[in-house]
Amino acid sequence: MLFIGLGYIQKKKRHNKKQLSTTKYLESSKNEPAPISDTIRMDLLDKLRIFEIDKQFLKKDISLSFLAKEFKTNSSHLSHVINKEKELSFTNYINKLRIEYIKTLMLSDRKYMNYTVDALGEEAGMASRQNFSKYFVKYSGYSVKDFISKYDLQNSWSE
Repeated sequence: MLFIGLGYIQKKKRHNKKQLSTTKYLESSKNEPAPISDTIRMDLLDKLRIFEIDKQFLKKDISLSFLAKEFKTNSSHLSHVINKEKELSFTNYINKLRIEYIKTLMLSDRKYMNYTVDALGEEAGMASRQNFSKYFVKYSGYSVKDFISKYDLQNSWSE
């Protein structure tokens, strides 16, 4: 009777271990998207390049699903390409483009140095002043005020 009990316990442990490894495998495979072909990847990169050139990232209502529809692909493929090729999430990719755009404007045309933070955020396509300020610091290393102080002062000395 003791051997039967021990045998049952061993069998139950093996079953639980096998079930646990199967569960871990299934969970890990859920997190990794199916690989996409080089053709699709290159096509999406070309479309992203045009998207950047046309400054479509300035649209306030841009979203991953909207852009995927525009690109005639699915959100998973587009997100995967942005994550791997741009090394950013979709949100960070869009916001980085916006901040780089507004920094370029400010440095190339001094009138933007006189804009309010709200106006600069609006120009960059940001939904709120808070988001604009947060991402400006993240991607420039300066608050908007400090950036203006630093670069507006430099520009006035060079004139």
